[in-house]
Amino acid sequence: TEGKYRPENYGNKYYGHVSMAQALAMSMNTATLRIAQSIGLNAVLSTAKDLGIISKLESDYSVTLGSSGISMMEMATAYAIISNGGTRVFPYAITKISNSEGLVLYERETPSGFYQVIEPQYARAITNMMRGVIDFGTGKKAQLPFPASGKTGTSQDSRDAWFTGFTDRIVATV
Repeated sequence: TEGKYRPENYGNKYYGHVSMAQALAMSMNTATLRIAQSIGLNAVLSTAKDLGIISKLESDYSVTLGSSGISMMEMATAYAIISNGGTRVFPYAITKISNSEGLVLYERETPSGFYQVIEPQYARAITNMMRGVIDFGTGKKAQLPFPASGKTGTSQDSRDAWFTGFTDRIVATV
């Protein structure tokens, strides 16, 4: 990396050569940066945009470790796309509003423009790798009695702790 920025892995541990799945499960920031550097910053930023990230992102590799502020809704949207087989989703909170007489004042229309953001086989691969986060990685405490995938995240000096998890039916960010 450039300058004085020196990323560390979760728990300040270094593991040597590992698979991408193990790196993801164990929050190996150094591996994340190496992968980003190999594919290029433009590919990282473009994919984030395709996954529904609309916040302004830092134009350096620290963005891969969460240096840019991204809303919980954006994170949930990105993971929902992965959970949805790579097909774009559009988040919403209100489906219908009726008055006291039952007259519908508003009803959400199904948006058009669903399209494939990432290929289904890659969405499945990412989902499977992210299962390791919960099965044996940094998200073990989020284990459920059924298959789930997710990713943990911690801000500088552990000020904030994030978790986004998903199944084939629901996505949650805390």
